[in-house]
Amino acid sequence: MRNMKRVSLQFWLLVMLLFTMLSACVLPNCTAFLEAGKSEMVTVAADQVTLQWDVPPTAVDHYTVYFRVHGTPDWVTLADVPTDPYPEYTVAHSAVGDGEFDFAVVAVDASDQRSSYHTSLDTTADPQTGWYVSWYVP
Repeated sequence: MRNMKRVSLQFWLLVMLLFTMLSACVLPNCTAFLEAGKSEMVTVAADQVTLQWDVPPTAVDHYTVYFRVHGTPDWVTLADVPTDPYPEYTVAHSAVGDGEFDFAVVAVDASDQRSSYHTSLDTTADPQTGWYVSWYVP
């Protein structure tokens, strides 16, 4: 019984972490599940999703936020975001429409040098399996 409680607690901690990342999601409008060996799909039925990321150790002038249709190679720019100690960007459903999407952030310094894409699919994303959004608003 003790192991069952531990697994249940770990599951709910994972769910809470996901919903912290996607703070615009409120139950029952978001659900998440994990397929073995694959990125985690987060189902969203909200009008917006807030993306948050960690500040890199180097100086940043601003960030560029991107999205793409899940499984395709081409990134589309969503916005440039000013530097902030707790950077975030809220994506409106109207900006991307219905579908399955990956998100990415690039840090840009004052001389316009860009970091590599840090994507939602990276194993450094939280959760460490990576994630993508299945977004359909009724």
